[in-house]
Amino acid sequence: GITHGDMYAHNILVPKSGATEEAAVGGAAGQGSKPQGQQGGRPAAILSDLGAAFFYCDERTKSDETSRLVERIEALAFGHFLGELVSICRGWEDSETKRLMEVGKIVTDCRVARVADRPGFDEVVARL
Repeated sequence: GITHGDMYAHNILVPKSGATEEAAVGGAAGQGSKPQGQQGGRPAAILSDLGAAFFYCDERTKSDETSRLVERIEALAFGHFLGELVSICRGWEDSETKRLMEVGKIVTDCRVARVADRPGFDEVVARL
């Protein structure tokens, strides 16, 4: 996997309209370049500030304890990001309260102090 190393809301560009304008990823992409993962010709979101990004595992090291812990360090950043995202959401319907509580539990689990007790991204994705 690859870890961003600094995944917070201020490093994720998403326009209010929902259609991302063409932009440089981390200031490194050229004019008109298009990141992978696009939807409808434009990316849904763009990560910026990739200065802390690095690869932490591959198929050979997937079960490696160090790789497992690095993934859980990144889970803390994701927990902060998800918490920020939920805090700005408005207009939740009463029927969505349970779903919001489940997302809040993911945020809490990603933010626990002991790194080894945080969920990995396979678990986070399954829960989302």
